[in-house]
Amino acid sequence: MKVWLLLVSYVIGALALAALIWFVGPLVAIANLRPLDPAWSRWLAIGLIVAILAAAVVVTIVRRRRAEALLAKGLEGEGAEDAESSGDGEVLAERMKDALQTLRKASGAKGDYLYDLPWYMIIGPPGSGKTTALINAGLKFPLARGRTPAAIAGVGGTRYCDWWFTEEAVLIDTAGRYTTQDSDAKGDQKSWLAFLDLLKENRPKQPINGVIVCISLEDLATAGPEAVRGHADAIRARLLELHERLKVDFPVYAMFTKADLVAGFVEFFGHLNEAGRRVVWGTTFQTDDKTLNKVGDVADEFDLLVERLNLEMVDRLQDEPAPVSKVQVLSFPSQMAACKPAVADFLGRIFEPTRYHANATLRGFYFTSGTQLGTPIDRLIGALSRSFGAEERAAGGYSGLGRSYFLTDLITKVIVGEAGWVSTNRAVVRRMGLARGLGFAAIGLGAAALAGAWWVSFQRNSGLIEETFQSSTRYRQIGEDVSAETVIGDGDLSRPLRHLFHLRTMPAGYAQRDEDAPLAETFGLSQRPRLNSAAESTYQAALERHFRPRILYRLESELRSRPQDAAYAYQALPVYLMLGGREPLVKDQVRTFLRNDWEQGQFRGAANADGRRMLAEHLDALMEFDPPTETRAVALDEALIQETQKTLGRMGVIDRAFELIRAAAAQQRGRDWTAKAKGGQDAARVFEARVGEDLDAVRVPFLFTYDGFHEAFLGRLAEVRAQVERERGLMGEVADQQALQRQFDRLEPALLERYGAEFSRAWTQALGTLRIRSLTADRPGYVTLDAAARATSPLIALFESIREETQLTRERPKPAGAAPQPAPPPRPAFPQGVVPGADIEASFRAMHVVVEAQGGRRPIDDLIKNLSDIHQSLMAMADPAQAAGAAQTFRTHLQSLRGNATRLPPPFSTMMQTAANSFDSDATGTTLARLGQALAEQVTEPCRLATSGRYPFVRGSTSEMALADFEKLFGTNGTIDRFFAANLAPYADTTRREWSWNQTHPVGRQLPVALLRDFQRAAAIRETYMRTGAAGFAFVARPMTMPQGVQSARLEVNGAILAKDAPEPPPPPPQPSALEVLFGQRPRAPPQQPQRPRPPEAPTAMQWPGPAGMQKAAVILVLDQAGRTATLQRDGAWALFRLLEAGTVQRSGETVIASFSVGGRDVAYAINVAAPVNPLTSTLLREFRCPGSR
Repeated sequence: MKVWLLLVSYVIGALALAALIWFVGPLVAIANLRPLDPAWSRWLAIGLIVAILAAAVVVTIVRRRRAEALLAKGLEGEGAEDAESSGDGEVLAERMKDALQTLRKASGAKGDYLYDLPWYMIIGPPGSGKTTALINAGLKFPLARGRTPAAIAGVGGTRYCDWWFTEEAVLIDTAGRYTTQDSDAKGDQKSWLAFLDLLKENRPKQPINGVIVCISLEDLATAGPEAVRGHADAIRARLLELHERLKVDFPVYAMFTKADLVAGFVEFFGHLNEAGRRVVWGTTFQTDDKTLNKVGDVADEFDLLVERLNLEMVDRLQDEPAPVSKVQVLSFPSQMAACKPAVADFLGRIFEPTRYHANATLRGFYFTSGTQLGTPIDRLIGALSRSFGAEERAAGGYSGLGRSYFLTDLITKVIVGEAGWVSTNRAVVRRMGLARGLGFAAIGLGAAALAGAWWVSFQRNSGLIEETFQSSTRYRQIGEDVSAETVIGDGDLSRPLRHLFHLRTMPAGYAQRDEDAPLAETFGLSQRPRLNSAAESTYQAALERHFRPRILYRLESELRSRPQDAAYAYQALPVYLMLGGREPLVKDQVRTFLRNDWEQGQFRGAANADGRRMLAEHLDALMEFDPPTETRAVALDEALIQETQKTLGRMGVIDRAFELIRAAAAQQRGRDWTAKAKGGQDAARVFEARVGEDLDAVRVPFLFTYDGFHEAFLGRLAEVRAQVERERGLMGEVADQQALQRQFDRLEPALLERYGAEFSRAWTQALGTLRIRSLTADRPGYVTLDAAARATSPLIALFESIREETQLTRERPKPAGAAPQPAPPPRPAFPQGVVPGADIEASFRAMHVVVEAQGGRRPIDDLIKNLSDIHQSLMAMADPAQAAGAAQTFRTHLQSLRGNATRLPPPFSTMMQTAANSFDSDATGTTLARLGQALAEQVTEPCRLATSGRYPFVRGSTSEMALADFEKLFGTNGTIDRFFAANLAPYADTTRREWSWNQTHPVGRQLPVALLRDFQRAAAIRETYMRTGAAGFAFVARPMTMPQGVQSARLEVNGAILAKDAPEPPPPPPQPSALEVLFGQRPRAPPQQPQRPRPPEAPTAMQWPGPAGMQKAAVILVLDQAGRTATLQRDGAWALFRLLEAGTVQRSGETVIASFSVGGRDVAYAINVAAPVNPLTSTLLREFRCPGSR
């Protein structure tokens, strides 16, 4: 920047600050104090600003001059004394002034011009070609006179070093003796270290940017091993001294000069043009670690260079016409390969790492040639000669003006290109920070507090900057696809939405523009205003690039897709023209139209509420940033504008007038009627909008409310008439004037008719989206139902609000204590007998009736009473103790609710029917749940415990059910019977042979048939085994068969005995007496007795069960006179059934034939039971399952 430009900038800044203080200063307030409100205080502030700026200019100039003088003094240094002794003082001083003046002119007025360029130090033994390489490197030297570059001698003239000022860098060519220190070791070392101290003093943070180590291949090839090692050790020592003195990590570039002295170099590369000679021949190690030592890779990298030479050799041999040169080209790769050991050993000795001191970092090694003079070194011929003992013959030498090879790009692109590779002097940085801290500490406690405040402010601002940076990075990631768009070809606002939202809400972004900076960020260091300004600019650019075009594109698309929709065009075209810069921007009109468009279009529904909110915020910002009309112009579709104007030209007067009314009223969106606002505090709990939308979506525009009717419609009719008349020619209207006049003559009645239709449509549409929430979803608390059934029910609030908004003919209330209002504009004249709003009010009469008293009670009160009664019944049904009675009353209340619902207007009648169905379903569910729980607790579990694994339910079980438990479970008013009668009987039909559930009852329709079968089977068991109320039955038994060889058979059942003896044998024949035997006479037969018929076996009455202590059943056979018996016996309350299971039971009509095998002999009995179902053969007990166990 030139001096005059710097001064002009300060002057402009001062003027801007002065203007800011003068015009904005009075607006700045601290609490209630405005320090810049008086004129004198503003003049004082402006004077201070000017003084500060002037001081800043002076300080800047002084500091730059001081830095320039210090550096010039360092450049001259002790060399002046040395130059004076040699008589060159005047020449050196003149050249120094010439150099400084030239550089100063080249860089303008910058006092720190020497610090703008990187500084590189060149070291190497004497004769290594350092100066030659610089002169022939193709660099631009600002001090060059004629065709010969010139260097500035400093720090002792050419005895010490040469300063080469190029366009790209400052190159410090040190004397070779500084490197080797072999002439005057003590003096050279002292001068060398003093020179390093001078560098460190003038550039403490980065004294140098790198070191170039020059060594000629001639020295490596011809000098002895000791000399080469000496050079390497000297260079290593100098690099160590550089590191220890300057305290920076710098890259080292090894430059092997005089590569042209390798035999075949000129022949191999002689064909290269200037561009080819500029390239780099060597290796730069590829690593991101600045301190990583890659000297171990030298040999491998050298092999790659030789390999590249071998690859190029074939082409060179083909292109080279001279045979002798072909031989040189052919041998050159081998000549270079022969240099590998010397190069690798030399670099290894310099850069070999050690743990005892810092190590220099080899950045790369390169081969160059500054000129071609001298005799090439043929290492191959020399090696062969020495092998065969022949005398070496020198090759022909080069002469004449040479060309540089591989120098220009090496210095300008590689070395200078890596100027930032060097580190900074950490110790210097730390010392500067410590000095600054000690200085602040010396100021005292107050200064320390201020420093602490600055530190906190710095941290906060640094954090803010970092957060902004991170946010910017995320912004680029999020908006990458959107930012890449150069042409906007769609109207999809959802695409840039996240992109813009991120920009808006980023730290110190537009969303925080009005927020005061936190105190911790202030104290003069606040970056928030700058960041806010940058963020706002970026946000504004994004809005103009991605938001405004998409809005215009969507408007164009909608206007094209609705060519006949004049009403839409009437609202959309002005917005299109405003956003396109054709018309002055009316923010409310644009805002209202676009918000309605978003709500009804792509961003409709509750799910997109956040999207609509963000769009509205972006729109407000766009209009806030909006430039003046003349600078806002955007290319619009002229053909579309003309077509839309033609459409508007065909728009009727009535339509245009009504759209004017609608557009004006739409700007008062905050006064819209919404179910959420008018339904009371519980509105959102009881009601909802259709799926996916918030209750706030149930909205009626302000125009179609009571206030809207009187203010926005009737109150603006005269204004609208005048405006429509003014707009006759605005849209290219070419209609017949007489027809227009007829429309104007009946404008008010026609608008009233149109308004009435739109009024009804708006309310029907809004209420059509209203839904009542499930009043049973939050059971068992029924909080929603409770809210709906209160005296403050949202149902009452909605009906009352609807009545207030649709009773348009009632007199407008006057607010108490309101100031006198100006006289309203005259009402338009309507035909006689027409009361504005009466027809509309009549169409909503059904809504009004609901909240109007009829005989002292309003229908809405009956409805709320129904809901309250149902709420209480549902709560009671959840209590088992009250469930049965509550279920009956619930049915009554539900029926009443259904009746009241039919008398409500739609959509509330449908809502209440839906609620009634929900109550019915919920009550059924509650009843079923209660029955299921009661069944499990009262029947299933006790039954399972009593019957599981027990006889007679499990055949052959050794464990049996006690009769008392049997009677308790199955008896009249027992566990099963009592539960069924109390809980299930109302839902069952038991009059038929096969029981069934009552299908007319919702509970009956849900109960399983298998459950009813279990209860019916339990009732059958009760009828079969407990006909008298207690377990037991009487039966009679009689013997059927008697086995042979048995004295008697006895059936014993619970103490009752049925015995049968064997039949008596016939009497034996009479025996003859002795006399009869003696005389041979036959015995006389006894007189015959008459035979009596044997009476039939009488049946024996028996009982089950028997008395306590006699519970057994047995069949006993007496086998002989000795009394031996065979017995089949069972014990227990169920002994009779166990005994029958031990035998064989057959049915013969109503008689049961029971046969038993006892001791191998069969005996049978006939048993009869006077009962419809014979308990002895019934399968009821075997098939029984506990109710609810399936």
